[in-house]
Amino acid sequence: MAEIESTKIGAYQRYKDRLYHVWNTMIQRCYNPKCPNFHHYGGRGISVCDEWRNSFFSFKGWAISYGYDYSKTRKDQQLDRRDNDGNYCPENCHWVTASENGKNRRYLGRVKVKHRPHKPHARHKLHDGNGVSWTINGETKPMCQWCDQYGISYQLAQYRVKKCGMTPLEALTKEKAPIQGRPKKRAV
Repeated sequence: MAEIESTKIGAYQRYKDRLYHVWNTMIQRCYNPKCPNFHHYGGRGISVCDEWRNSFFSFKGWAISYGYDYSKTRKDQQLDRRDNDGNYCPENCHWVTASENGKNRRYLGRVKVKHRPHKPHARHKLHDGNGVSWTINGETKPMCQWCDQYGISYQLAQYRVKKCGMTPLEALTKEKAPIQGRPKKRAV
């Protein structure tokens, strides 16, 4: 395999591979200080195991044997570290959906909204980088889990609490308003 990796044809084939982009992004986050997310990864001491760092094909072999499926979309499978403070290695990584990956984030303090710090409302406190934690009827969960439970989008619930001043329970249980604006098309 090392021979294939070093040829120009091998490099071109790697570049066309979806997994190559996953692998390369992982390497850039951990080792390139010019990468926009470096401070969340390499800047915190997160690294990639030598086996994966030195060989895309080694990473690809692991990925396929642990469930990566080329027929699925990128939203259906993302590389995730079980321990957010741990390194990228076979023991700490697995494939998850985008929704699951969004729930596995570390606490980042204030969340920036349109380049200004978000001040938590008295009804809720910051939970993680993905949003807030709400207590409803004595039970506390991340907002995204409440939204999944009630079948409402995260954005709509967030809008209702922040912009409309609703309580979390009201935001989750209020019926969706019909779309207004354009008149319905009439059959001719």
